[in-house]
Amino acid sequence: MLKKTHFKTFNTIKKGPIYRSLFSNGAGFIFHQAESYKTAHVSLNFLAGSMFENEKEYGLAHLVEHLLFKDKKNSKIRELEMLGADVNAYTYKENICVELTCLGRKLEQILPAFLTHFLCFHFSEEEFEREKKTVIQELHEDKDDHETQGIEMLFEKNFSKDIGHPVGGNEKRLRKFTVQDAQNFYKKHFIPQKMFLTIVGGEIDKHRLEKIYKNALEKYTSSLQRQPFRSRGYKTKQAIKTFRSTRKRAMESAIVFYSFDGPKIDADDYYDYVVLDQILFDGLSSLFFVEFREKSSLIYGLDSALNSFAKAGSYIMIFNTQNQRVSLLDKKVHKVLNDLILKPLAEDKIRHVKTKILDHWESSFDSLIERTEFLVDNEFYQRHDLTIGEMEKKLNKVSGHSIQKLLKRIYQKNEYSKLIFLKK
Repeated sequence: MLKKTHFKTFNTIKKGPIYRSLFSNGAGFIFHQAESYKTAHVSLNFLAGSMFENEKEYGLAHLVEHLLFKDKKNSKIRELEMLGADVNAYTYKENICVELTCLGRKLEQILPAFLTHFLCFHFSEEEFEREKKTVIQELHEDKDDHETQGIEMLFEKNFSKDIGHPVGGNEKRLRKFTVQDAQNFYKKHFIPQKMFLTIVGGEIDKHRLEKIYKNALEKYTSSLQRQPFRSRGYKTKQAIKTFRSTRKRAMESAIVFYSFDGPKIDADDYYDYVVLDQILFDGLSSLFFVEFREKSSLIYGLDSALNSFAKAGSYIMIFNTQNQRVSLLDKKVHKVLNDLILKPLAEDKIRHVKTKILDHWESSFDSLIERTEFLVDNEFYQRHDLTIGEMEKKLNKVSGHSIQKLLKRIYQKNEYSKLIFLKK
């Protein structure tokens, strides 16, 4: 018989408490009462993302995510949508997530059908073959997104194969997958100890929703006692592998990517990267915007991505320009970074940046989806940053000197990747 083995309430978000419980089969339940909201957001996560694939399975997790929506008649998905629910899913490196948004007062009616559908795995041979074609079409469409293709290439070159290979796999391998391959992957990874349900919303009842979840677990999953599986911490970080490459593509402009060694998720300098990124990229006062848009009109688009995992991380900078401006852009990127090393920002400027980050964190909790993702990340990585106050303590340790030290390590030693896409 399934039992609740642990539970705890955290009064850590001002707008409502967080409740976490764990069942004897390893399945987790996280509940956050978001006061003054009428909607609810549900996130059912399985630690079954692409990093759990072996080389012969690359792309299989993403295909399984697509197949989760099949039930031979698609009756359950239609039922959920008829009740007013919006349902979506995605596959990432660590996890497969199925999401649902609806009115909180309707969730008790909707949740049983949602769990019944996604805790079962039934599809026809015809649906399987058709969905493979859909995923292959998705891969073809992704090739038109040059920025995404650049990031995929950086991941593949920078990281070890488990993190670096593309989530979607490739067409050749996808065509070879069988129904049995998908069923085996589901059976191996969609198990209670690798699963947790997170519910955030208003007008919802914790006890009744937890009971619905428990009933679904007893009906559709194993009741054998298991310890929950979560992403374990690594004492040492795996440094990224660097490369330099220039490619020509059929596109209207050039894109320049820089990829630096980044923090793993629990790194002491994680918040140094957060502040550095804010200084360089955020808003009309950011250093790169002022240098490349206001002073020189070198670019229109610029972006960045801080990618942190349990054992590795990367920090990517992205600039859109024209072929003939790439060399000048490169020189100016180096100038901005070198200036930050030679003359660190004044501490009053750093304080201003940190205040802006704190304001953003606080305002982000106005979004139920942001709150849900915050709780999911903490559960997945077993972090303890369950309050803005805890994050603020770590943020306050960042200084002009610590950012200078970071840049010397990741940039000045010339150990970074550069990828250039030129217009053909």
